Amino acid sequence: MKIKWLTQIEPVEADTIPWFVDNIDADQIRDVLADSTVPFAISDHYGSIERTSVPILCIPTWLEFLTGFYSKQSHAPNFDQTNYCVNFTANKKQINRFVMIKLLGWFGIDSFDYTWSGAGDSANLSGMWQEFDQVDPDLKSYMCAPISNIEPRFFLPANSEVGHNRLQIRNTGHGKFSVLYWQEKFQQLYQHSAVSLIAEDIQFQQAALFTEKTLWAAMAQTFPIWIGGYNQARAWQQMGFDIFDDVIDHSYQNYQSLWQRCYYAFAKNLPILTDLEMARSLRNHYRSRLLANRDLIFSGQFGVHIQNTVGSQQSKYHNLLENAVKSYKQRMHEQASLC
Repeated sequence: MKIKWLTQIEPVEADTIPWFVDNIDADQIRDVLADSTVPFAISDHYGSIERTSVPILCIPTWLEFLTGFYSKQSHAPNFDQTNYCVNFTANKKQINRFVMIKLLGWFGIDSFDYTWSGAGDSANLSGMWQEFDQVDPDLKSYMCAPISNIEPRFFLPANSEVGHNRLQIRNTGHGKFSVLYWQEKFQQLYQHSAVSLIAEDIQFQQAALFTEKTLWAAMAQTFPIWIGGYNQARAWQQMGFDIFDDVIDHSYQNYQSLWQRCYYAFAKNLPILTDLEMARSLRNHYRSRLLANRDLIFSGQFGVHIQNTVGSQQSKYHNLLENAVKSYKQRMHEQASLC
């Protein structure tokens, strides 16, 4: 038995455990594993993928690697000022991000800071209505119109341009580019808000994906709400992090349709999203827990979770998995050194 890194979908060999690198579409992963006889598969970006024919080990080696470029003192000091209820980022056309921005307007949420490239100011929502169509006609009509409640606002480096579908950035320097962006723009954006609306690269797939957006929310000591992900809060909690479910109602994550997961992320949490004094008070009250969450990132929690996940498998796979994790880290650092 061997492990093979896959950066795109291809047939899975009988004696090969696939390691899906980056955020390959979860539905495609399900399809390619449908007839597979491998004991498990691996993902380095997902926290969970539901209803697969074989178990998927979700080990956050990407987040562990990325965290190595940050320091608590320089990039995540104690943030004490809360000027907004909410922050969010959206750099490319994606349905959950379009829905997120539109729902901010529908619910009258106006205390927020944000970046939006302007890409994807309209969207074809037919697939969403096919999945769930029990929506108020006035709300549906509003959702189908282009974005008009905010204007584009984005930090643009010299080597970037905005196209129709996304912010195009060239020569970003591997995953290290996120540290530069954090220092020059996003730290200022995240640190002054109580809640981070996190719209990861998820569309209709029933899965939980984690990138620097979730990492930043914890570094900035904010309460997380994931827009569109399925069981996203639960997957983050299983990694050992506080999801503040006594502050945020994460039951939105359990709905079967993308529309419901997005809509109820707002509807079930309106007080903290609309009342700045309440949001500020809650952030101050739970300061110690927010800081503890931040500290977990810099104390090696991702590595602990990786070790626990590897250790939970049959002993005959331990060496195989441990060597694969080491090879992944070596490979990523070699690529980073070339940037």
